[in-house]
Amino acid sequence: MTYPSPVTSYSRSADQREQGTLDRIAAAPVGRGALPLGKSLSTFVYSLAGLASVTLVSWLAFGARWADPVGVAALSVAMAVCVVCLTALVIALVRTEQQAQGLASILVFALVLLGGNFVFASGTTPTIRRLALFTPNGWALHGFTDLGTGMRGWDAVGAPLLGIAAFSAVVAVVTVVLLRLRRTT
Repeated sequence: MTYPSPVTSYSRSADQREQGTLDRIAAAPVGRGALPLGKSLSTFVYSLAGLASVTLVSWLAFGARWADPVGVAALSVAMAVCVVCLTALVIALVRTEQQAQGLASILVFALVLLGGNFVFASGTTPTIRRLALFTPNGWALHGFTDLGTGMRGWDAVGAPLLGIAAFSAVVAVVTVVLLRLRRTT
């Protein structure tokens, strides 16, 4: 639900670049960080709204019950931050909208496949279960499953939050390095 953000965000960036919006913003009396901060905030809100919608529909339409709503909120916020990091990575790696669509599609498909969104990871081989732990959505599914089966608090969301945070931190560091390299070339 949150993974289309990298394509959407880059498409908006490409449109803004072509229409001269980015040049006008750069000429405005705002700090250099205003544009990336605004894009990050919009991606975060978009992702969080998507997760909130899924949570609400699962509760209203299917009667899903969560043992710890605060844990659900924490996992949702962590995943939204992760999507911001992934979106920044895609933007740092590509130069055109077509590249963004291709890379984001590959990235999304790989994460969804390895994370257990297509096939419930706990019902597969130990290797697949281990691979799911290298994806933020694999950790999120683990946490949401625990919350849906009655676990509460840090026992349910501690490890998933740390896993998502570690993934996000690695992606953020790689993105910063790529952006700095791009500036020097």
